[in-house]
Amino acid sequence: MITHSNPIGISVLVFGYNSAPRLEKVLTHISNQKISHSIKWEVILMDNASKDNTTEMGKNIWNKIGNNIPFKTIIEQKEGLVYSRITAIENSTYEYLIFVDDDNLLDSNYLQCACELMSANISIGALGGKIEPVYEVSPSVWLTQIENCLAVGEQGNGTEDISEKKGFVWGAGMVLRKSAYQKLINAGFNFFIINNKKKLVGYGDDYELCLFLRLAGYKIFYSEKLILQHIIVKSRLEWNHIKKLYKKFGISSIPVDSVFFYLKNNQQKSFPEFVCLWNMFSAVKNILYNFIKLSYSDSSKLILLDIKYFEGRFYSLIKSFFSYRKYYNNTFAIKKKLDGINF
Repeated sequence: MITHSNPIGISVLVFGYNSAPRLEKVLTHISNQKISHSIKWEVILMDNASKDNTTEMGKNIWNKIGNNIPFKTIIEQKEGLVYSRITAIENSTYEYLIFVDDDNLLDSNYLQCACELMSANISIGALGGKIEPVYEVSPSVWLTQIENCLAVGEQGNGTEDISEKKGFVWGAGMVLRKSAYQKLINAGFNFFIINNKKKLVGYGDDYELCLFLRLAGYKIFYSEKLILQHIIVKSRLEWNHIKKLYKKFGISSIPVDSVFFYLKNNQQKSFPEFVCLWNMFSAVKNILYNFIKLSYSDSSKLILLDIKYFEGRFYSLIKSFFSYRKYYNNTFAIKKKLDGINF
């Protein structure tokens, strides 16, 4: 039986790809944290196969800031945020991990509040906060109605358990309990969005991770005390980008269907293929229904985005039909191992 006892403290994991122009603001906000001297912490900059001088720029900025908090850089050669996150977690020192993207600016009390909240409730597997958008240009009116697709806004009310409400927290600013993640790894967890050939085939590792943490018995929490700003550039507000985003949401929803099933039923599914066929029918039905709505609705763009989502689900269901049982079997195997692990 493998057990984990990580030192109490915070590892701030900064994820960058061609991030040299953006790092100064990000690292300055991290350096300006108002945190108790008794709390140990470190900063790790993950360079995800950048083509610019992200690593060197990060070192220079931290040296210029003059903060004596440990700072190190790691280059992850596999392109894809999930690979950087896996490598960063493996190389982190402390029990509480904070994910920071290269367009995230942490409030000065973020680390202190995160440590206090995680220490006060050992059942929390992942914790998220309020994400305030900082738009490069003003978004269209239709986009303001669904701006949470950009991972901005409130994820709950006050400080509360959102495991059965939203069910997950966004990766930006996520606070992860390292021992909870290690428990999943010991049980055989590997992100479904990475296939057997170790290639990235999906999107939404933060969503998937939170679902498996719940499967392991941990809670997903939100706190309004955690605040960060999310800088959103013009290109991320464009119609074509949002359409692609919604299709990715649909594609990535399929592998975790099995986790939803076990969270609700806590038993093995006998015929996952029938479920897959039913979900195909449901996706087509929703696509047709939304096309009909287009003829009499004023919210055409929002409806088209729903169509894109179900297109993504249908595409993923067809592509994964013969591996759909594998998702269920793998989830069930992980669940059985989790039930037998005591930490």
